[in-house]
Amino acid sequence: MKIPPIPDKLFFKIGEVADLVGIEQHVLRYWEEEIESLKA
Repeated sequence: MKIPPIPDKLFFKIGEVADLVGIEQHVLRYWEEEIESLKA
């Protein structure tokens, strides 16, 4: 699996992160709800 270059910026849209890590947006949203350390 080839890792895409990570843009040099501070904030990302959830779709951008999903594309970077190769998973669907809903999975990131689920993890954000279920994993305490991911909450802001």
